Amino acid sequence: MTLLKVVAGRDNTWVFYDGIIYPGCQALPLGGICIIRATTTSNHEIRTSSPSLLLQLSTGSSEDNVEAADPFMIIVPPIEQFTNSYLVTTPGEEPIALPTTSTSWWRRLRWTVSE
Repeated sequence: MTLLKVVAGRDNTWVFYDGIIYPGCQALPLGGICIIRATTTSNHEIRTSSPSLLLQLSTGSSEDNVEAADPFMIIVPPIEQFTNSYLVTTPGEEPIALPTTSTSWWRRLRWTVSE
């Protein structure tokens, strides 16, 4: 189960979940919050009538049945910001305890999302 939190960016924001107005999430005020509990692992579409922020939350292992999982919160970008190529930087093989001016321990990974 995934917990989704929509934060309205303008007054009178309506939240639609798979094309249907989500119960209790109509005419939200600026900064108003709508909580959605997605109970399946299939894809869903969340739309709002005005710009909003969408967050995905997990309370830990009990949320998604992953052993020893920590709680997290991520910002879900709008589909207009999706691309087919991403560049990600992660710590490399060298020890992480290096001077803050050193960048030699960063390794760059690149992958392409297939259409």
